[in-house]
Amino acid sequence: MEECPCQCRFSAGTAWLHTHWQYGTPFLAVDTIFFLLLFVYPEDTPIFRIWICLPVYFAHQCEEYLWPGGFMAFIAAYTLHRSRTPCHE
Repeated sequence: MEECPCQCRFSAGTAWLHTHWQYGTPFLAVDTIFFLLLFVYPEDTPIFRIWICLPVYFAHQCEEYLWPGGFMAFIAAYTLHRSRTPCHE
């Protein structure tokens, strides 16, 4: 099991969740959309428009951390100008 870089003390299950939280974001996005459509949208459209940002944020986090070659590789390559292979051979 991976160590938490912040040296927090958690139970085994909580430590796993603390390290691998991004794996839950696709499920949270889908669950939140269903919840919003079933309970919030029929009652109050302005509140629905505010809360719909939450599953969009979950989808963004999924894309950022789980998509192959995602956000971290993009930042390293294009913003920080770092790559695993040298530019000049």
